[in-house]
Amino acid sequence: YCLRSVRVREPASRRATAPPQPPSMSLNFSDGARYNNMLPLTANPYKHSLQLFGQTRTTEIIQFPDFGIGGVLWDCELVLAAYLSGSRMGTSRLNCRSVVELGSGTGLAALVAWQLGAFAVATDLPDVVAHVTTPNVTHNVASVKRQRAAAIHAAPLSWGNRAEGDAVTSIIGKAAAAGLVVASAKVAKGRLIGHPGSASATLVPVDFLIAADVIYHSDQHAPLLDTILQLLGPQSVFVFTHRRRFENDSNFLEPLMEILEMKSATPVADVLPAYPKANLTIYEFQRRVVPSVAASPGSGSKCDTDPPPPAE
Repeated sequence: YCLRSVRVREPASRRATAPPQPPSMSLNFSDGARYNNMLPLTANPYKHSLQLFGQTRTTEIIQFPDFGIGGVLWDCELVLAAYLSGSRMGTSRLNCRSVVELGSGTGLAALVAWQLGAFAVATDLPDVVAHVTTPNVTHNVASVKRQRAAAIHAAPLSWGNRAEGDAVTSIIGKAAAAGLVVASAKVAKGRLIGHPGSASATLVPVDFLIAADVIYHSDQHAPLLDTILQLLGPQSVFVFTHRRRFENDSNFLEPLMEILEMKSATPVADVLPAYPKANLTIYEFQRRVVPSVAASPGSGSKCDTDPPPPAE
C-alpha cells in the first residue's frame, strides 16, 4: 500500500479517538533526557510531525517509563526518525519498500517509515513488543483504512533467534505477494560476504533494515550481527544511528565493516542542527557482494496504490 498525493477524507466514524491514558510516571526518566540534552523526550505522549504532500502527518508515541529503557524514547531514535523523513530518505526511497527496525522499543522510527509509505515491521524482545511496541502501533493505526493499517506490524525478534528472524522475513514476503511492497526489479545472485549458510543466495525481501543506539551491551554484539546478516540481502540497506559511548563499540563496528560496505556517514548536525552533541552519526551500509551470475530481470509487481492514504 503506497502513498499518492491525493487527499481523501476519512469517515468521521473511523477518525482518531482520544489517545490512551499514559501510564503512571513513577519512574523519573527526565534525568536521562537531561543527560542527553533532549528534554522534549519527556513529553508523554510524544508527537512527531512531518510534512507530506502538503499535509502534516503526526505519529503519537505513548511512553511506558515503568517498563524501563525499552519503554521510553531515546535521542538516537529521534535522530533516526528525522533522518528517515529528511531529504536523504523520505518517500523517494521508502514508498512501497519494506522496512524492519531492530530494537524498536516504542516503534517511532518504524512508524515514521510507515507514514512515508513503507511497509514496516517494528521488532524487539517479545515482552517489549507485547507491552510497548504493539500498543503504539495499535494507537497510530486506529484512524486509518484497513489496507493502510495492514502495512505496519510489530513482531518479536530476539537477536540471534533464527526462527523469529524467519518469521519477520515471512511477514514481508506475504506483504510483497499482496502488493503492499514493490518487488525488486532485479534479483542479484552471488556470493555474499559473511553470509551464514550457502555460498550463494538471492535477495531477501527486506529493503531497509534500521536501528538506533543498539550496541551498548557487548554481550549482544555477536547475536545482533548474526540477525543483521540474516535479514540483509545483496541490495538491502542498513541505516544505523550510533552515538559512541564505549571503547568496545569497535568489537561490533569492525566486523560489521568487514562484511558491509559503508555508503554514507552523516553527522547529526546535518540532520538536527540544534542537537547539542557531536558524537552521533547516521550510517548507511550495504552488503558486499562478489557477483557470480549476472543480474537477471525479476517478476517485480506494481505496488497497490488504491485506495490512497487518508488525510490527517
